[in-house]
Amino acid sequence: MSQLLIRYGTLLLFLLLESACFYMVIRYNSDQRSIFTSSAKRFSTGIQERYYNVSSYIGLREKMDHMQAEKAALKAELETLRVQYADVSGSQDTSFAVRMIPARAFNKSTLGNYNWITLDKGEKDGVKPGMGVINDDGIVGIVRGVSAHYALVMSVLHRDTRISGAVLHKGSHGLLVWRSSDPRVLDLDYIPKHVVLEPGDTIVSSGYSNIFPEGIRIGMVISSEVPQGQNFYEVKVKLDYDFFKVDDVYVVDNPAREEISRLEASMQQ
Repeated sequence: MSQLLIRYGTLLLFLLLESACFYMVIRYNSDQRSIFTSSAKRFSTGIQERYYNVSSYIGLREKMDHMQAEKAALKAELETLRVQYADVSGSQDTSFAVRMIPARAFNKSTLGNYNWITLDKGEKDGVKPGMGVINDDGIVGIVRGVSAHYALVMSVLHRDTRISGAVLHKGSHGLLVWRSSDPRVLDLDYIPKHVVLEPGDTIVSSGYSNIFPEGIRIGMVISSEVPQGQNFYEVKVKLDYDFFKVDDVYVVDNPAREEISRLEASMQQ
């Protein structure tokens, strides 16, 4: 203790005298006391405001997660009802009820030709390879790899992604592929030239694959032409959303998907 006093005694004495002087200036001078009180209140208010903002953000994130879970349940219920009503037999088989798993895209590669998205949900949440991923505005990609807590999604902006798309109300479908350098524009292949296409026509998921339900909006036609001597259009489709802003998504868990895949695999053997 004595060694500490010898070493830091001068500094401690200086701080003590400074504190005493500061107290007397504030205590016996009304102007300085007013300034000090005002500054202390501003400092205290600033701390409280920052605390409130942080608390509000945490609370808001929790509310958003809760709302996203509710939206996922509603989306799944609507899709299940749509499939049931489309069945002319009126079947109410709930064993194939579609489920939407809410997730958040926290990592995206958007600079090359082969772009991926990482989700914060994995096997423990029911996510499996081959499941489709959508958001509120359209199709995002297809799950290709999973771990216990995360999933890797091959996005629509990947050269190897193939999505079955249909021209709404015109009874024709083709394959959506990303070939351009524009992250908002896809190509729609194999639309026969007898189909009447116009700019503004809506493109939706066809439902012919076992990945995405039928009727999910993808985008709209911005141009179409039939090259000379060809039987199919060259169609450009603009996505309905900005891929760089993808955040909250839903993984489509369609119980019929695995049964269909097993059946198709057995036919190829």
